[in-house]
Amino acid sequence: MQFPDTQILIFARPPLPGQAKTRLSPLLGEAGAAAFHAACVEHAVQRFHAAGLAPLQLCAADQPDHSLFVRLSHQYQMPVLEQQGADLGERMARAARQALETAHSVMLIGTDSPTLPPRTLRLAIEQLQQGAEVTMAPAEDGGYVLLGLREAHPALFSDMPWGSEQVAQITRARCRDVGLRLEALPSCADIDHPHDLLAVLPEGQRGEVLAGLDAPAWLALLRSL
Repeated sequence: MQFPDTQILIFARPPLPGQAKTRLSPLLGEAGAAAFHAACVEHAVQRFHAAGLAPLQLCAADQPDHSLFVRLSHQYQMPVLEQQGADLGERMARAARQALETAHSVMLIGTDSPTLPPRTLRLAIEQLQQGAEVTMAPAEDGGYVLLGLREAHPALFSDMPWGSEQVAQITRARCRDVGLRLEALPSCADIDHPHDLLAVLPEGQRGEVLAGLDAPAWLALLRSL
């Protein structure tokens, strides 16, 4: 393992129909959206485990004993912890603080960006080791797909309009305001809406056929991107 003093925290919801990736339901249906989310979670764990960068931890928004989380935990020898907090910011901050009790740095990522490359995580870790206090990979929709930290600064998590196109911009501004050295990473697409999904898929793999894919089929497709 290249960076044993870093922890990679993967934030994920359980893949429950009607609760996971609901904005994709008009294209995929509720069951199809949940299957897609399950594949995204497994794809993220597989990809970053294979990269051998740093220890992984799965942070479950709910149901840490869901069968998918349990299977991945056993398969990849990875702890699964339940997120704690009133909103996403509080949950992220608490998980980061807990990880940083034993780690030099922490990477916070979600599962909405199946094209986020391991080399971006490697660069983020290296930036923090070289003196950056915060490192961020913006999402193309104005959020971010990765946040790297050496300390869990409260200003980066409180009173944030999560899910809006302002998150990355506000994060940059708050780093400037409190004097944190922020290093930028390459931007990356995340998949929240039907047009996001269609944009990353090759031609010939779009349209109504997507609604019929189960989680293993989605996983195979994500690996090909």
